[in-house]
Amino acid sequence: LIEWPSWQTWTQEREFAKQSPEENLSRAIALIDTGARPQLDQAKSILERLISRDPSLEQVYIELARVAMKSNWGPEGLHHAEGLLSSALQISPDSANAKILMGYVYAHQKHYSQAEKLFADAAASNPNNLWLWANWGEVLAMQGKFDQAVVKYRDAIARPMTHDTYDRARADAYTRLLALLERKHDFDSMETLYKKRVAEFGNGSCYSADYARFLLQERGDANG
Repeated sequence: LIEWPSWQTWTQEREFAKQSPEENLSRAIALIDTGARPQLDQAKSILERLISRDPSLEQVYIELARVAMKSNWGPEGLHHAEGLLSSALQISPDSANAKILMGYVYAHQKHYSQAEKLFADAAASNPNNLWLWANWGEVLAMQGKFDQAVVKYRDAIARPMTHDTYDRARADAYTRLLALLERKHDFDSMETLYKKRVAEFGNGSCYSADYARFLLQERGDANG
């Protein structure tokens, strides 16, 4: 009896074989960023194929940790992600990306001091991964340190756009910073941020609609 692969497995293998490891990794990252379950399953399949061919690819373990958390947000998913990130750090102890995501895991396990230590370690290498500043701001806000969180979120948006997956961290920092400024009723700073975000991400985006809502509800500027 011949165990023929399914049509889906065959097409995935063919697509995988046509691309380099770097291209396959980039494809998996883009699929993970969508957050949809079918795309997460496809990304996981790509990443597992990459590891089966080269178990020393540290970034692959990091992306599998993202899949684990997005697939099962809760203690089990976080624990699974922690194990994968530990593997990445065993391969590359200085990996800023692994430290940043491990810090995020620790934050949501309420190990705040461990999270902040990892963020500080990662910051020493000045990485282009904007999740460092966005996640650092989040862990401070989780502890009620709102003024310090504002500083970290501003660090995230002060850096140039990366035009890759890390711009999602920039968008996240804008959203969370605006919420903190709204708590303080600092509408002038909010308006400045809204204008800056629209300029960076483009007119006609959902950010334009968000700015319009602000002008209407907080400024009473119907014409604007």
